[in-house]
Amino acid sequence: MRRNILTYKAPPGNEGYDLVCLNPDARHQPGPDEKAQIRVQVKSRYASDCGRSFPVKDKSLDAFDYLVVPFLNIGNYNGKNDGSSGAREPEFFTLPQAFIKEHHQSSSS
Repeated sequence: MRRNILTYKAPPGNEGYDLVCLNPDARHQPGPDEKAQIRVQVKSRYASDCGRSFPVKDKSLDAFDYLVVPFLNIGNYNGKNDGSSGAREPEFFTLPQAFIKEHHQSSSS
């Protein structure tokens, strides 16, 4: 999301976030409105005809700072579609934790 920010895959089996982002300067002291690290959860969807929704567990809402949702749009798969049609450009959305908490529907499957 920003140039020169180091990003690492979270440890295996870690629940709640997939990536850890750090400032490359080891001596960087975060300001009052900054964090030393940012935790990012990724929820991707490959089908162009997906419902444009993604599951987020209630217990993981406090485990990440941002949620990145890439819609890869590689083809249509619903019904009798086999993915050979419907391909289009991918879309990427970066959503802050506060937005996810505000719009989270725990009753939805």
